[in-house]
Amino acid sequence: MESENLLPPLFLDSNVIVGHQLSPYHRISEPSDNIFQGKHPLWWSDKVRFECYGHGKYHGVCHTQCRAFIREILRIKYAIDKQTFSKEQLKQYKYLGKIVEKLLTEQNPTEEQLLIWLDLSLQSYRNNYNIKKAYILQRLTLHTRETDYPAITNRIKDLIFVSDNSTHVTKAASAKKNQRRRRSSPCSKLRNRKMLNLNARS
Repeated sequence: MESENLLPPLFLDSNVIVGHQLSPYHRISEPSDNIFQGKHPLWWSDKVRFECYGHGKYHGVCHTQCRAFIREILRIKYAIDKQTFSKEQLKQYKYLGKIVEKLLTEQNPTEEQLLIWLDLSLQSYRNNYNIKKAYILQRLTLHTRETDYPAITNRIKDLIFVSDNSTHVTKAASAKKNQRRRRSSPCSKLRNRKMLNLNARS
């Protein structure tokens, strides 16, 4: 028990929390579940908490993705009812596509059996959402900063990062491109030559 208390805390980003909240249907549900089931103390910031759950019942990325998941179930059920459902359509489903494809491949259910599976998945998901949310809120410790860390912040800005957010990716790529342009500009090259000349004279 004492050794468990010595484990370093893990500071979680929203992706890990969303992965666990939407388990087992999110693409990173398995590693997210492993983190929550582990022994490390888990922390998050107020910013991450707001991003995940907002300040109300129907806010935050967890609720948004929950609604998207439910819409996928309803869309597949509608396609089955209209007899327009096909395995090729599954590529357009972010959460259920690979799961339903695996189900069709391994168990080959009838349309009636697939509808029953979808209804049970929807019922289970709705029943467990608030239970899992309460567990996440209890499992995570909120970290509040009392001061800014400009040196760390500036260092992070210089690093390349990976994000699922297309806006983040676009801004990061644009910043990197502008940085390369500044380095390769005529003025920059001239400054570099002057520096080389100064170093040679000294």
